[in-house]
Amino acid sequence: HFHLGEWWLRRDETERAIPHFERSLALQPTFAPSLRYLLQYTLGTNQLASAREYADTLLGAYYGDSEVRQLVAICYLRLGREQLAQNQTTVAIERFRKARELDAEDADIAFELGTLLLADGSFREALPPLETLLENRPGDASAHFFLAQAQLMDGRPRAAKSLLEKGLQLAEQSGNRSTAANIREMRKAISR
Repeated sequence: HFHLGEWWLRRDETERAIPHFERSLALQPTFAPSLRYLLQYTLGTNQLASAREYADTLLGAYYGDSEVRQLVAICYLRLGREQLAQNQTTVAIERFRKARELDAEDADIAFELGTLLLADGSFREALPPLETLLENRPGDASAHFFLAQAQLMDGRPRAAKSLLEKGLQLAEQSGNRSTAANIREMRKAISR
């Protein structure tokens, strides 16, 4: 079944290929190539509930495979965003934590988890993902701003000031007026 599914894929007949991949799992439930195709397909078609089932099965069978971990992390990132859109903040945080556990260096995951924890008042827990965000996006004024917020709220005003200075410089250089205004406001609050 798997090879017939690939044959249909090579002919750009995805809809005809998918049932063959599904049938191959009936014979071998943890067959990685079928699970990967099905996971990518369900993510691409926004069938996130099915994607999660494929992701969890794939992860359970191939946890040590870094490509599997990255693909499953993408799934959990998408699941977290879906929960966030439904105002399910607690569930979204759990999905983002799972994604970060699988791929700690991903900037999008770091952004989602870090900013959500920051907004939720979990300042100390927000620090590591926001540090990852800044490491991945050193030229992003917002990354400086978010990390500075977390540091300030965690009682580290000196470190926050340094980040705010750099963030302001980057915001002004890029013409990002909104971030520059937010940074100036925070700097004023610190100096009071």
